[in-house]
Amino acid sequence: MTELTAYEAGWRKVCGDLDNHPRIKILHAWQGELDTGFTDVAASWAALVVEQEVKAPAALEQCALRFRELGRQWKGEGPYVNGEFSLTHIARAGGGVD
Repeated sequence: MTELTAYEAGWRKVCGDLDNHPRIKILHAWQGELDTGFTDVAASWAALVVEQEVKAPAALEQCALRFRELGRQWKGEGPYVNGEFSLTHIARAGGGVD
């Protein structure tokens, strides 16, 4: 199995903390496999912003996510305690990868 980066491990911990919290109900969870073929973060960024010519953030390599998908939708006990997030790597976000 491929080792997670610190950034990826942090997001896995967020998911685990939500999943295991006694006062949070997970409504929907998704966690795809790691896309180990996704290695060129800079090229993926360039393809994503080609027409806008936006410079890549300095720490892009350190916060790259290789999960095909990762997310949670949850509800807490209070009326306004809920949330959702859905993440993927930037090559998939740009529509260039299936």
